[in-house]
Amino acid sequence: MFSVLESIRERALAQPERILLDDGQRTLNAAELWQAIQLLRAWVQANGCQSIAIAGDNSFGWIISDLALLELPVRVIPLPTFFAAAQIAHVLKEAGVDTLLAPAAVLDSFAGASVSGAEILSVDYDIAAARLDAVPAVTHITAYEKITFTSGSTGTAKGVRLSLATLGNTARAIAAALQPLAIETHLGVLPFATLLENIAGIYAPLLQGVRIHVRRLEQLGLASPEQFNPFLLLAEIQRVQPHASILVPQLLLALVSLLERGVSIGNSFRFIAVGGGKVARRQLEQARALHLPVFEGYGLSECGSVVALNLPGADRIGSVGKPLSHCAIRIADDGEIMVRGAVMSGYLGDAESSCSEIATGDLGHLDADGFLHVSGRKKNMFITAFGRNVNPEWVEAELLRFLPIRQVAVFGEALPRNVAIVVARNGFTQADVDAAVAECNRALPDYARIGQVVMAPEPFTCDNGLATANGRVRRAAIEKQFAQWLAVPSLTITNSRSAEK
Repeated sequence: MFSVLESIRERALAQPERILLDDGQRTLNAAELWQAIQLLRAWVQANGCQSIAIAGDNSFGWIISDLALLELPVRVIPLPTFFAAAQIAHVLKEAGVDTLLAPAAVLDSFAGASVSGAEILSVDYDIAAARLDAVPAVTHITAYEKITFTSGSTGTAKGVRLSLATLGNTARAIAAALQPLAIETHLGVLPFATLLENIAGIYAPLLQGVRIHVRRLEQLGLASPEQFNPFLLLAEIQRVQPHASILVPQLLLALVSLLERGVSIGNSFRFIAVGGGKVARRQLEQARALHLPVFEGYGLSECGSVVALNLPGADRIGSVGKPLSHCAIRIADDGEIMVRGAVMSGYLGDAESSCSEIATGDLGHLDADGFLHVSGRKKNMFITAFGRNVNPEWVEAELLRFLPIRQVAVFGEALPRNVAIVVARNGFTQADVDAAVAECNRALPDYARIGQVVMAPEPFTCDNGLATANGRVRRAAIEKQFAQWLAVPSLTITNSRSAEK
């Protein structure tokens, strides 16, 4: 049995009143959670569901739906809240989704997907189900698999197939690594459909009997990147006083900025994991100086999420930590990070993968003590006109430490100076951005410094094709749009004697 279910079942028998979920208004104990899981499992089995999508905001219902499907011979597809309608339609078609589990109100938004037969499964936890008509035929599914769709660098989402064993091994490794910290409460900040929060913020805490504080994204000020309100996130942290949370770099930046202005969040945190993007060393140092126990980790969907993590007592700022117990890491001859022991089953639509090792596409090295250092994406590295190799993610992470800079993409292939295409935060001017870049440059080696700043007229978004649905920049699209600023200068040789005439 997948151990998170076994853990819940055992607690339901031995500690039925132990609170496992808390949304600020009500709680769900082990016995209640186990009962809700069993009721939903029975419905899924009775209705012969094969490919099931889970939609909606962070909620008790989302967690119950996800847990109820574990171990069943079904395909499970979490639908990211940040995917556009066209991406959702693509996911439903590619995964052959025949059933949707979501709050009743959310099902109404799928009217264009030929939804029929909506049925309320749980009033208490707002879980409704609907069958999708005319879905493409899918191969009969004989074992559980979760499909996590990554937006990637193009508009088409790719489905990563993850087995029960891969998910379970990852969750157990995370739980084992954090066990000495005696974490009792976790505040879920990222969308539950995000694999990182799903595995490290739900499965791993439940293995340890940790109380998970569930909040809608709007309550956390995270309704959308454009409308992020850091004061709402701050208020929930102050109210909950959690022992642990998972943040992405921009959320950490917001928290650090508020603390530097004298705001207090208390001292409840025992562990804050930060991942999902490159984190600047100075940002981590700033957080530590403010007594935030922030630890950087590293992982990717193709490996079931987290594969390396810094921990108290095994921590090196500038690295992403040592490999967790369920996997092993080696560095290929060209510097690419290779992961063994934690691998996907393949991409949806491709042949079943039998590989025992994943080529991550990331460049890095292992130091003498076994800490992994990630320098950037292999395909994104550029070579300046002076022959210096630069990983743009490193420079971008340094720039994003500064509040005036909301988004940035750095280019320099064959150029005599590096160019930063910058989106400023609301309320900040180009002068503010220029000052931030100048300050950042002082800490960078000369070959990595920004020689020219170009202000973007609008944010990089999925709608304009300049960012993925989860906010990662689309370099090729940005390079094309700003081509006039990134053109390689031509070399003109003047005959000096002619010039003197």
